[in-house]
Formats: sequence, C-alpha cells, structure tokens
Amino acid sequence: MIKKVILILFLFTFTNSVFAQKIKHPGQEVSGFVSLSYESKIILPEGSWTVAGMTKSHGYPPWKTVSLVQSISSSIKALLVIEYPGNPVNNGWYKGSNNTCDDYEGQNSNYHSAKIKEQANSIISGYCNSVYVENYIDASLWDSWDIMEKTHDYITDNDLRYPPALIILDSKFYSKINLLNIYYGYNPDFSSVATTAKVNWKKSDWHKYNIEKYPSKNDFMKKIIAIQNNTIASSLPGFKKRKPVDLSLYSFE
Repeated sequence: MIKKVILILFLFTFTNSVFAQKIKHPGQEVSGFVSLSYESKIILPEGSWTVAGMTKSHGYPPWKTVSLVQSISSSIKALLVIEYPGNPVNNGWYKGSNNTCDDYEGQNSNYHSAKIKEQANSIISGYCNSVYVENYIDASLWDSWDIMEKTHDYITDNDLRYPPALIILDSKFYSKINLLNIYYGYNPDFSSVATTAKVNWKKSDWHKYNIEKYPSKNDFMKKIIAIQNNTIASSLPGFKKRKPVDLSLYSFE
C-alpha cells in the first residue's frame, strides 16, 4: 500500500513537470500550465498566448519578467506581464511604496485589498491586489517599464491595434522565499462593453467615482472583482507550497 502511494505521488509530480511548458524566447506560443522557475508556476487564462518580451535584471535576487499577448486578428484581447525572482530568498520582501500594496499611493482603483504578514520589516506571506482601468492606451503608456517597451515593439511589428481600454488586474503573491507580480490587462470590447478611446483617468466612465452612472460597466466591473477575489483565494494557500497560481478563472466573455 505504501509503495502504491509513493508511486502515485511520483507519477503526479512527473506528469506535472512533463506537461508544464517553459518560456524560452519571444514569439513562442504557450498555453495552459507554465513553469517559470522551480518556485514560480502559473496556469494561464484560456487560449493561446504569444511571448512578446523577456527581460532579466542583475542583482540579488535577479528579477525576470515576461510579457504575453493574446490577440484575435489585429485586435489585442489581453496582455499579461509576470515578474518573478530568478532565485528564492530567505528573509521575505521589502514592502516598498507606489505599488499595488498601497494602491499606487492611493490612486483610487475601482477595488483594492491587501492582506500581508510582516516579520522584521519584511513581508513573508500574503497578497496585494488592485483592479482599475487604463482608458488612454498608446505606445507612451508604461514608457519607463523595460518589458513594456519590448511589448510595444511586438505590437507594432505585428500590426496590432491598441484597445480603447484595458481592465487591469494587478496582484502580488508573497511567500517568505518567493514573490510573483502579475499584471493582467483585458480588453472589454471582447465582452461587448464598449469604451471610448483615449480618455483621461478621472474623466473615464470606468473611474471609481463615475462608473455607477454606467450600469453595464459597473456590473462588468463587479464581475471582474469577484473573479479576481476568487482567483486569489484559490491560489494563495498553495503558493507557498510551490503550487501554480491559477489564472484560468480569468474568463470574462
């Protein structure tokens, strides 16, 4: 009986490692279960994704970032940026400021939540989460972010159109040795929620203080927030056990 249990556990681990894809180069098509490192794994939202860019920074730990784009014809349906350490650390993570943990110093996202545990001024477990909408999308957006420069190049080289808006699901998953930053943007056009392009933050229909005037947008935002909360609740307990963060719930059509 014990031998049978050991065999089942081995086969489960082996099967997961065999079927997990690894991101190797820009232009690669990926889907489903992706292994970024021994510590960091992710289950992608449904469909095929193209690797648009990859970066690596030096230091301790070395940070790796990958961007993925999902498109239909010339329209961008979604983009996904994942940032993770190349090596685990031992003593948690510096909290920092002007990030999703403080809602970018109070930008008034449509939704923000954070639940973190700190020890000796370092975060050792928990999550941070913001949901908001970028309603002015062009090549100047994120212009100081290296990975997005590569993503913009991919968009231009492949004659893709910027969407009128992107609903951003911005989250951090913490364990004592690992940190996964996930930045997901979804084009609401693909859920038949029309948006006027190139509208400034405070004037946007999607803004926290405007959205209740627009029932279809408000209802859709509530759906997005519920899905994001379910995603965090289902993936956070396993994150410290090297289980994948499961983004398959990101289905908004």
